[in-house]
Amino acid sequence: MKTVILLFHPDMDRSLVNRKLIESAGMKRNITIRDMYALERDHQINVDQERQVLEQADRIVLQFPLRWYSAPSLLYKWMQEVFDDYWLHSGPEGSSILQGKELTLTVAYSEPSYDYTADGKYKYTLKQILRNFEVIAMHLGIKYCEPFTVYELDDLDKTAKAYAEMLGKDELPIQPLNDQ
Repeated sequence: MKTVILLFHPDMDRSLVNRKLIESAGMKRNITIRDMYALERDHQINVDQERQVLEQADRIVLQFPLRWYSAPSLLYKWMQEVFDDYWLHSGPEGSSILQGKELTLTVAYSEPSYDYTADGKYKYTLKQILRNFEVIAMHLGIKYCEPFTVYELDDLDKTAKAYAEMLGKDELPIQPLNDQ
């Protein structure tokens, strides 16, 4: 399985969690890591190159820190430019060119996990906060898999090992639709 990790972290020099995860993932075979902020320093996205990367991958991982309860702005700009409907539906008989691929998220956050519960500080789960990516996966015709979430104070060595193991699986668990 060819996996591409699209890392959308605006400040990897100061990252503890994402840097550790990427180091661990980089030790696996068939994984390509693309640091999007390093590649797109001027925020000019090479759309043709990005589409080619997606077409060659079996699994797409969007990795980012949770900032203001969402993904960094470059990820949204990247999606707006790369996920053009004409390109997306250029598969056989108008099907999605990404049909059958897997999409998962790797999200690091710094607030306690209990804050992201129905009874917690924010009243919403991370799954609910990230719901827009599930809808995007439906539109793209790809499988939306369970996100890999990391609370910043987790045991990073153990978490990085679990991340690498997850990436090495032939198939990831699919996120149940409309699951709270």
